[in-house]
Formats: sequence, structure tokens, C-alpha cells
Amino acid sequence: MKKGVLLRETFDWMGQHSGYDMVFNHITDSDHWSFKSIYRPGEQDEMKYFLNKKLDQYFIDKYKTSLFYNWRGYYAETNAILSNLKTLANIFHITYVEDNFSMTTLPLFCPWTKIIGTVHQPPSWYDENFKNISLLKKFDALIVLSRAAEAYFNRIIPDRVFYIPHGIDTLFFKPSSDSELNLNQKHILFSGHWLRDIKTLYHVIRYFNEHFPNVHFDLLVPINKRYDPVFEEINLMNNVHWFANLNDEELLKLYQRAAILFMPLLDCTANNAILEAMACGKPIVSNKVGGIEEYTDPSFTYLTDSGDVEKIIEILVTLLKNDHDIMEKGKLAREYAVRNFSWDIIASKTLEVYNNLIR
Repeated sequence: MKKGVLLRETFDWMGQHSGYDMVFNHITDSDHWSFKSIYRPGEQDEMKYFLNKKLDQYFIDKYKTSLFYNWRGYYAETNAILSNLKTLANIFHITYVEDNFSMTTLPLFCPWTKIIGTVHQPPSWYDENFKNISLLKKFDALIVLSRAAEAYFNRIIPDRVFYIPHGIDTLFFKPSSDSELNLNQKHILFSGHWLRDIKTLYHVIRYFNEHFPNVHFDLLVPINKRYDPVFEEINLMNNVHWFANLNDEELLKLYQRAAILFMPLLDCTANNAILEAMACGKPIVSNKVGGIEEYTDPSFTYLTDSGDVEKIIEILVTLLKNDHDIMEKGKLAREYAVRNFSWDIIASKTLEVYNNLIR
């Protein structure tokens, strides 16, 4: 039986069916592997780990490589290394490199273990925020979520970079059984805050508020992430509805009632909301950045140049006038998501990397 240690992370604002961590629920079901999962503490564990936070501050300051690495990352990383020492694992997978990797002595602790990392942020983020990119040379394999990231990291660790797409729970995220539910009222869904083009979102919502006030914009944004002042301007418009802290079923219904997902982005690798909307059978309107073209298809996706508000408005107005087009494109989106991004497909590709490393 082959053994692995997984340094995993989930996020407070994501449900049980969302996020990258879901791939490891599938991987840990493998008949030929035994896995030990170590989780990064969540923000809600602040008081529980207060003493560790104080004691570890020196080491955090010494080893920190990015703005995402803090006492929670240090706590998780050191515990995962100790677990690896106990289990003599074949592989050690840090599933969020940006948050949970910094230990420059890591190979000394685990000389018998193949070290794997998954990077989630785009190359532009690494250029600006990762202190010592050469540390990534310590990985035996690096999993990336876009072709742009693959090219970027191949320059740092050639022949050890593997493009494996982000996946989606296509069994949970699915179209409504009531085909009319999506189109009784026109709802355009926007989700998230990280690397979103909020200014473009504002201009589009303002146009519809003035010219098509019966079109509703559903904004799914965590309450504590609404600090961009542009959100305050958006909040003044009558056609906006805010959502946060939804359970899984409420999130699913929000996707299902939308006619379109509108996702203006500044940069990205993968985008969880786009994948969830596709699985729910929604056409996508976004822009040509990062890995978006690798996760979508022109048969159901409209990609504009960044900040092209006039073109975005033209696309949305045209789509909203044609219910049949929305439904047909939605069916194609659903089929594409199931065919390419179901978690069992992504888990199989990830296990293939594990197995090839220890042959």
C-alpha cells in the first residue's frame, strides 16, 4: 500500500461541494493508496490556537514567502512534516502552495518523500508577491491550473510541471428540473471578490439599472470582502441583490435561477464560480484573461477584451432577449463541464502524477 500525506485547506465561505479540496475526497478513496490529511486551521480557530500563534511568530517571520502565509500556514506545514516523518509517506502534497509552503529545510525533513505542490494564483501574483521563487525548485512536481501557469513555472522547474484543470462537483451542481425557473425573471449572477474587475461590474450594472431595471443582478460576495469602495456605489442601485453565507442548497438555487453568469476578471488561473455555473447549465460572459479560454468553449461562452463595457452590454442585452439561446447554450455548458471537469476525471489525473513519481 502506497502512503501519502496531504496538507489540505478549505475556506469558511465555501460549501461542502465547492473548491479545489474536493478532489482529495475522491483521491482518498483510492484502493492502492493510504492517505493522512492535515488541514490548515480556519479563521474561526483564532482563539483555539492562540498559544501556537504567539510561539510560532518568530518562525513565521523567518520563513514567510508570501502575504498568504501566516501562523495558520506555519501550524499546518509543521504538523504535516511531523505526520510525514511518522508515516514514511511516498508523497507529500501541499495543496495550496501560496498559503502553506515556506520551509527552506523541507527536503531535509523528508529525504525519502516526493514533494508535490499545487499553485492556484496566476503568474502575475507570483511576480509581485512571492519572495523567493527559487524555493519552488524543491518540489518534485508542481500541479498548475492553467496553461499560462504551466509555461511560467516550467522556466523555474523544467519538466516537473503538470497542468491538471480545476474540477467541479457535477453531481451536485446541475440544472434545475424546472426549465422555466431560470427565465421567469432575468437574473445575472456575479460571484466572488478576488481578482474581480469591480469597476467593469459597476458600469454594466449602472447601465442596466438605467435602461433595463427589470434585470436583476445577484452578487454573491462574502460580507467581510466587500471593502472595495466601488461595491458601495453598486449598493446604491435598485437592481442589485446581495448574497453571502449561503448553505449548499441555497447556493445551488442561486445558480439555477440565474439566466447568465457574468464574471469580469482582472486575472485568474481557474475560476470556481465559472465551473459551478457551467455545471448548472448557464452561459458565461467574461473576458480573455488567465486560463478562462481553457475552461470554456465559444459554443456557450462570450469572452471580451478586459474593460470593454460596451461590448459586454451588447452581449448581455442580446442574450437576455433570446430565452431559447440561453437554454441551448446552457445545455452545451453543462455537457462540457461534465465531459471535462468532473472530479473523478481530475482525481484520476492527479493520482497519475503520484504514481509516476514513485515508480
